[in-house]
Amino acid sequence: MSRSDFEPHRPDKQASAAVVSDLRKLGLGGNWPDEYQPTWGDLLLLTGPPDNKLYKRAVVNDRTLESLRYAPNLVSLDLSSSQVTDDGMTILHFVPALEELDVTNTPVGDLGVCRLLQHRRLRWFTAMNAWVTILGERLLRASIPGCKASIGRILITGRVVNVQGDFVVVRHEGGREFWAEPKSGDLEKFADLFRDPIGRLVSIQAGLAGEPDRLFRVKD
Repeated sequence: MSRSDFEPHRPDKQASAAVVSDLRKLGLGGNWPDEYQPTWGDLLLLTGPPDNKLYKRAVVNDRTLESLRYAPNLVSLDLSSSQVTDDGMTILHFVPALEELDVTNTPVGDLGVCRLLQHRRLRWFTAMNAWVTILGERLLRASIPGCKASIGRILITGRVVNVQGDFVVVRHEGGREFWAEPKSGDLEKFADLFRDPIGRLVSIQAGLAGEPDRLFRVKD
């Protein structure tokens, strides 16, 4: 793509189709009709995705985020369930006004958090079922006063393959095994639910670094 395709300094000129396409993938420009060709000035007016967030999630990765350099006034960005990585967090320096960021269900971890510390306006950071640990959360809170971070693991469903000591070993469908501690902390109560737990389908909440996984419920 030639350099002449990118002219954000001309707000009345139609924006590059490639940039607009990537911004649409990010759920931005939800008020633009499908046939509308936004201008560079329209991109500068973008502040975040639609409130209802009922847009179709396309394949979003680190390369897609390059389009954000043309929408510097974003205050809210939803990257949940995307392929964005820690490297993608570096690209976010193009949006210095960012206040809300959601990387739920992505590979983003503590390294990605380190690359966000320049965002002094960040007030909400959500990373459920990502790879951010308690260390990353504490670093974010200490570096950006007033920032509220919500991290954790969503429920994982698997079958019981063993019971050892105070833990139930659950194998996820992908083959990974989790050592889950019954939520009550009482293995006897868990055993009372059924005589033979092996093979039972259960849901667990995977713990953060340094914490045990918790058995959430028996699926039957």
